[in-house]
Amino acid sequence: MLPLRIFLLSWLLLECSQAFGQDLEPRRWALLPSGVSFFSLGAAFSSGDILFDPVLQVKDVTLDYAGYGLGFVHTFNILGETVRVDVNVPYASGVWEGLLQGVPTSTRRTGFQDPTIRLSWNFYGSPIMAGFTPDPEKAMLESAALQIRFKFSGHICG
Repeated sequence: MLPLRIFLLSWLLLECSQAFGQDLEPRRWALLPSGVSFFSLGAAFSSGDILFDPVLQVKDVTLDYAGYGLGFVHTFNILGETVRVDVNVPYASGVWEGLLQGVPTSTRRTGFQDPTIRLSWNFYGSPIMAGFTPDPEKAMLESAALQIRFKFSGHICG
């Protein structure tokens, strides 16, 4: 079984033109009961200075940014193991102000960002739970996920 896993991992690494491996989501692989749905709302605000190369003749640039997100998660089972589907729709608004070739300039961008759909399957070590209490005997978990990002025309449309 180990040689097959090594072969599949090697093939995946060599054949994929792009693979993004870091996804910092707390409790990403947490065990959840089957048939449960969650909705989520999130917000992030940031402001600060942006530094550019002096060759670009852009100085004293500041950014005020607000990002919002709407999410939905649903769990079900495949072959007795936990599967979850996530749908995320982000929205952002940003205002940039600064000097372009010595002239005060500003711009605003507002709109939806790239929505994502992710299918995650805990295929080993995650038997279907009757409630929110995991089985303490299952210490090891093997999982896989496929995420599709729908690209809009730009990172912030509008």
